[in-house]
Amino acid sequence: MIIDETYFIFDINVPQNFPNIQYYIDRYEKEILVKGLGYQLYKDFTEGLAQETIEQKWLDLRDGKDYEIDGVLVHWNGLANEEKKSLIAYYVYYWIRRNSVSVMGNNGGQMINDFENAGNTDSLLQQSIAWNEMLELYGVVPEINYNVIDNLGNKFFIPNNTTAITYEPTLFNFLAYSNRNETVYHNWVFTPLEAINSWVI
Repeated sequence: MIIDETYFIFDINVPQNFPNIQYYIDRYEKEILVKGLGYQLYKDFTEGLAQETIEQKWLDLRDGKDYEIDGVLVHWNGLANEEKKSLIAYYVYYWIRRNSVSVMGNNGGQMINDFENAGNTDSLLQQSIAWNEMLELYGVVPEINYNVIDNLGNKFFIPNNTTAITYEPTLFNFLAYSNRNETVYHNWVFTPLEAINSWVI
């Protein structure tokens, strides 16, 4: 796993006694990485991190790297970092909040789980904030890139060495930059995601 429970602090704080947090990390870390990398690159990445000697490209993806775009220095902060600010953590937190709006009562009926006395409306707001913070680190496909494939309603972006990138330090831009002159991260497939509002639409 890339992150752990220590990432859930400050604006994405999770109560210490929150049950099954490791389940959420295990499930949703993989889910967002498959969306951002594609399954094959995700598999290569996790297998690469498990090696005794880890290739630098996997460390750069996980831990971050400085790079230049047209003379402008950009810092990719990585999927894990000392600041404990990770797109993975925001994505996991989004699903924790979403699944904590209601829980099953002891008698089998539905009851509201207020997640430390927060109301349902507050939970929706926290979901949208977490999602949109995640998206700022995840990145979007610039409109100039047209090779988005729609497969039965599921959109996938197949990048190449002409992929347009911007100066934002996102996962998308870091990978697009890395593959600009030579393919460093093979089999990269990116799933575009969209911002949501406080009504989670």
